[in-house]
Amino acid sequence: MRKLIFVGALLAVSLAAGLGMAGSPAFAHEGREVGEYRLVVGWLEEPTYEGYMNAMLVRVTRLPSGSPEAPVEGLQGSLLLEVTHVSSESSRVLNVRALPDEPGHYVADFIPTAAGVYQVRVFGAIEGTIVDETFISEGGGGDFDDVLSSAALQFPVELPETRELESAVRGAMQTAQQAQDAALMAEDASGTDLLVIVALVLAGVGSTTGVLGLYLALRRR
Repeated sequence: MRKLIFVGALLAVSLAAGLGMAGSPAFAHEGREVGEYRLVVGWLEEPTYEGYMNAMLVRVTRLPSGSPEAPVEGLQGSLLLEVTHVSSESSRVLNVRALPDEPGHYVADFIPTAAGVYQVRVFGAIEGTIVDETFISEGGGGDFDDVLSSAALQFPVELPETRELESAVRGAMQTAQQAQDAALMAEDASGTDLLVIVALVLAGVGSTTGVLGLYLALRRR
């Protein structure tokens, strides 16, 4: 009888542990040992969607021989991240800040505005040791998440992507500039007031369209 009770209790504990693990969030981060340190890189919020505030997270711990990992603090002035959207080759260097109440955790805040593969270069110094390591998201063969399109989250109407709005705004502004140039040319060539007025009206329409497109893009944020 006691044996049956023991086995039952063991199964219950195992089941509870399994359910606890199933309910815990799984974060797709990539870890790497660099000398006596371990760097772990990934997104602060996962899954990661374009157009929404997020941050690139770097956790730095020390790996002394025979001791548990220890968080390395005070790196917000000596560590930098270079984030690259791979397909467009757009890059930006970002400063990091320390996460409150989470020693050894640093984040660089930004809004990823395009879906796809991202590359992160961690460089600078850790306690005087120079580091320069590059990580890449899953689509490029790495371990942390790619940025996903936000279209799947939109309801009831799917909005145009930021890139489409930006393209429309650029086109409208170019049209406005061309109309303004035409107005100046008409004035210089003939002095005809009517042509100048028509050209200026076209320029105004183009400018208004551009401003409206920019306004709609900003409203998404």
